[in-house]
Amino acid sequence: MIPRIISTIALILIPLSTTLYLAVVTYVIYVMFRVSSLAPQQALMMDLVGRGSRSTVSGVNQASRLLPSATATTVSGPMLDYLPLPVPFAMAFIFNVINIALYRRFFPNPRPARGGVTIID
Repeated sequence: MIPRIISTIALILIPLSTTLYLAVVTYVIYVMFRVSSLAPQQALMMDLVGRGSRSTVSGVNQASRLLPSATATTVSGPMLDYLPLPVPFAMAFIFNVINIALYRRFFPNPRPARGGVTIID
């Protein structure tokens, strides 16, 4: 969860960067921490899902990641043309904060106290 919070903070700092160098460094931090949070999320998902459903759940999870990414790529060009620069970043920041809040709500204690717990067979 900490890497997601760091990446979200870095995301909102990108348009506030005063130099290209600072923007690039902030973007690298954003991507680095965003990607580093994927492995623990995948591991948790595999722990919570039964063997028979892992490929389906993994595919749905990947599609749910790629669809917003593809949509954002398509929409961001016109947004950058017609809206002030910080607006797309602020929107992405809000979506990330919502994602973090939902993750905490539905997985408040992702590690079972004893043994494994299967939520989907």
